[in-house]
Amino acid sequence: MEGASERLLFVWSSSIGNAPLLALNRQITTYVREPGVFSRENRDTMLQSMRQGAQSTAAKIIIGLIVLSFAAFGLETLLPGGVGTSVAEINGEEITPSALQEAVTQQKRQLVSILGDDIDPAMLDDDRLQPRALESLIQRTLLLQKSSALNLVASETQVGKSSTAMEAFQLNGNFSADAYRSVLANAGY
Repeated sequence: MEGASERLLFVWSSSIGNAPLLALNRQITTYVREPGVFSRENRDTMLQSMRQGAQSTAAKIIIGLIVLSFAAFGLETLLPGGVGTSVAEINGEEITPSALQEAVTQQKRQLVSILGDDIDPAMLDDDRLQPRALESLIQRTLLLQKSSALNLVASETQVGKSSTAMEAFQLNGNFSADAYRSVLANAGY
């Protein structure tokens, strides 16, 4: 056992290029070559028995069952719109996990832009932000459904006036296109 630990030390040391250990390697190699736990004969026998075991009918059946279970349960997650892929459903309209993750990411950006470097990393935890993000997606979906049912539409002029009046897009009391682009870029748009 002592010789084996010395050999492991040599392998690690020689991999980083220590040439003086070459003489030590010859001494350790002759010591470890004696039949024992780490001998080539034991390793070859072990690998051969594993190879033979893998060729048995029982091993092939077990591997086949594992492959089928991964295919059956994993395929659902790869297909878009698969069964059970929504995190919520509001009046027949689904909220997907990707939409929820996008909302969480947007909340993280907002927190970082507000708090800057002083932010506590625990505040950026997905598990902490997901309920709030999901609630905001549900409210947004309900508002969009109700506005659609009432045929409410905002004109381009109304959207433009509303955007130019927002303080976040203004510099020195006037609308700034650069500030507008910067705020939207920070929000992920």
